[in-house]
Amino acid sequence: MDPKRHILSVNHRGMKVPLFCRRIAMTLLTTTEAAQYLRYAPSYLRKLVMLNKVPYIKFEKAVRFKKDDLDKFIDDHRVDARSAY
Repeated sequence: MDPKRHILSVNHRGMKVPLFCRRIAMTLLTTTEAAQYLRYAPSYLRKLVMLNKVPYIKFEKAVRFKKDDLDKFIDDHRVDARSAY
């Protein structure tokens, strides 16, 4: 494969990375972003991660979340109202 065909982008650390990696990184949420999405405190979300109660992705020390996984987490914890009859 021709290396020139890989379009490179520069990440926040100044490193050149393939553009498709940059797109993947843009779809992942940080702990703060995920906590805001779930309306949790970041410290509570970190606790859920530590207890393996919420799905997450770990790149070395960096923890990231997929929005689809968070949506499923919400759906899995849904409690249906009981019938009034």
